Amino acid sequence: MKKTIVLFCSLLLVMLVASLEQTSAQPTITVIQGSTHTYSVTPVPNGANYDYVWSISGGTSSVPGTNATTAGILWDGAAGQYVITVYAVNPATGCAGNNQTLVVNVVAMGGFTLTGPALVCPKTDNQTGDFNVIVSYTGTGAWSYVLNDGLTNRTVTVADGTTSSTTTISGYANLSSTTQASHILRITSVTTPEGTVTYDGTEANAANHHITVNVQPTPATSGIVQN
Repeated sequence: MKKTIVLFCSLLLVMLVASLEQTSAQPTITVIQGSTHTYSVTPVPNGANYDYVWSISGGTSSVPGTNATTAGILWDGAAGQYVITVYAVNPATGCAGNNQTLVVNVVAMGGFTLTGPALVCPKTDNQTGDFNVIVSYTGTGAWSYVLNDGLTNRTVTVADGTTSSTTTISGYANLSSTTQASHILRITSVTTPEGTVTYDGTEANAANHHITVNVQPTPATSGIVQN
């Protein structure tokens, strides 16, 4: 009897470990609350028409549809962890496949703002044209962000306890003497203790994550001549 109990407990432990390993192996992504994304699986390859049965454990009011790629999923629910599940069904036979799952961490990161001058002077022989932009964060903990200045991405890491970060943008040249040139500066991703999210412009507060900087016309003179 004692051996039976020990064997049963050992088997139960093995099953529990296997279950935990399977759970921890689930792919996980992080998205921002208020953002919209689509999700896809590789279609069944034998050419038959299949329905794809999607389900989401919460976090959204969107309806995924029955295709291999969902309709847009708006994460308009509370921040938290949710599971997307899909399996394929052959409508002609009723045969169904195995579940595929994806864990989605929905995080509230609405506390970021990007501010800077709307108008800047161009880079010339007599001025650098450099200007500053400020990224502010209302959360806690160390954080970092990636800023695209219209030409390249730059990553800035900010220490815990610091709520704003000032970044200097190198001056832009404006070779036209009559029109201004526009550059869009965007926060493209942010990492906080809650995770990392990428901003693609579809999130609810996207207006806080980019600014347009207009480089003024360069005052142009012609070459020097002796009068």
